[in-house]
Amino acid sequence: MVAKRAYNSSRSEGVDLLDENNEMIDVQGFLLKDCQAMSKELMEQAKLRAAELQQKLEVGKRLLLDALQEEKEILINDGAMTPQAYTISVQCMTGPYQGRMFTMEIDRQRHSSCFVGRSTGKKFRSPRGLSMPKDSELSTSHAEIKMETSGKLFLIDLDSTNGTRIENVDLEANEPYELIISKPIKVEIGAGKYEFKFEKKA
Repeated sequence: MVAKRAYNSSRSEGVDLLDENNEMIDVQGFLLKDCQAMSKELMEQAKLRAAELQQKLEVGKRLLLDALQEEKEILINDGAMTPQAYTISVQCMTGPYQGRMFTMEIDRQRHSSCFVGRSTGKKFRSPRGLSMPKDSELSTSHAEIKMETSGKLFLIDLDSTNGTRIENVDLEANEPYELIISKPIKVEIGAGKYEFKFEKKA
């Protein structure tokens, strides 16, 4: 009788242990399924987020390319509107060269300066400069006409002995004076008076 009770007790304990194992397996299975479901959900969210980021990247890329194209067109238009070169006609009104006409050429690229003086050096020769050796009141290197990349023109007195005057205004030495070229400009240098005309080159 004792042996039978012991057997029954052992059997009962075995059943309880089996039930516990089954419950543990069920919990592990549930947790595993839950983790798998969460992992799948996270993967789906990650894919959606990646797709959103890719879409935003494409939009940003298009906006940047459009902005660059617009900036390029503006620069091209500005370049087309900015004068590239001028022919400068110099009419001698008084002085040793009275009645003579000289021409100079200036541009933004290769020859952005024209020099005026008594010198016969290369940079003073037409069409890159204006050489007037007969005018004893003119300094060897008297003045410079300079064209900036903006297309604006300036005349600079190169610290000459007798100075330079434009439209009755005495220029300060080495100070650029902007030329308003919409009409002829009256310039006094050395012993002569001159009329400068500027014609835009195509």
